[in-house]
Amino acid sequence: MLRSRILWKLFSGYVVLILLSTIIVGVLVSRQVEEETLVEIEQSLDVRATLLRAVALESFSSDNKVQKRIRTLGLNTNTRFTIIKPDGTVFADSEEDPVTMDNHANRPEILAARSHGHGITTRFSDTVDKKMMYYALPVMKENLLLGYVRTSLPLSVIDDRLSHVRTIILFSMAMSILVALILGFIVARGFAKPLTAMTAIAESMSGGNY
Repeated sequence: MLRSRILWKLFSGYVVLILLSTIIVGVLVSRQVEEETLVEIEQSLDVRATLLRAVALESFSSDNKVQKRIRTLGLNTNTRFTIIKPDGTVFADSEEDPVTMDNHANRPEILAARSHGHGITTRFSDTVDKKMMYYALPVMKENLLLGYVRTSLPLSVIDDRLSHVRTIILFSMAMSILVALILGFIVARGFAKPLTAMTAIAESMSGGNY
């Protein structure tokens, strides 16, 4: 039975069909999951920026060890936090000394936060020498702009998370293909068995053996 050409023709067609359909579905699912993961990361940065805004409101009114506070917050959440004054001067930062940092007034995320109420961008940071994803919000009090808060994550962290997601998807695809091929072989053998028998009978009859 395993030497039957009909069996292997049926099975090879089934293999091609399974591989193509699994790859197409896998690519679509992978893209969807990656997009959802990026949205989830953006939402996480938004939540942290909102919490940081409460800290900034207190800090602007009473400059009480804010640098130490956000450095501790940054360490606890593995996130970089920055508080920026309306003129772009860095007020506090969880990873660097604000005195040594450049003016941030023209940073894309700050410009977007100023005009649209929030700003998100991905770019290279000269300060920490890494590619980062930034999320910025304005800090307002009674319609008065007090400054901006910004949260950021290294792209390496985001890439690691996406890589983990891709690994899970690839493993799931491999297991699905394996199970489908085993079932496909069983089904193909079930179809091929009577066909092989009929072919053998037909060949025998054509040879004069009735």
